[in-house]
Amino acid sequence: SESCGGIPIYIHQNDIAPGPKHEFYRYTPNEVTRTYADGDEISVGPMTFRVIETPGHSPGSLAFYCPRSKFVITGDALFNMSIGRTDLPGGDYSQLITSITHQLLSLPADTKVYPGHGPSTTIEHESKYNPYL
Repeated sequence: SESCGGIPIYIHQNDIAPGPKHEFYRYTPNEVTRTYADGDEISVGPMTFRVIETPGHSPGSLAFYCPRSKFVITGDALFNMSIGRTDLPGGDYSQLITSITHQLLSLPADTKVYPGHGPSTTIEHESKYNPYL
């Protein structure tokens, strides 16, 4: 794909424009290198990540869980004491809460959480103290 300076684009199918691009969708099918879905595995160096679907912030939001190293990259789904925005096109508050509750808070309590931005946290801390949950 040349839409990102030749850098491969990997996303969930639900974040690909179903037709012409509009403000929410950034990529069309011919620009995407590969799509990932729940349960897929990605190897990066010595680490293997399990893809976790976490829709709500966007229809195709994904998290990446590394069980061996006990951490998850949550993108804009779950933050330290907060959650992702759902007021943008494609966002869905109840879907995000369901994703966090079922997909992320079900991970081991000592799992370190690295959000898309902001300080890290743990699944245990967020399950006990996150005011949005």
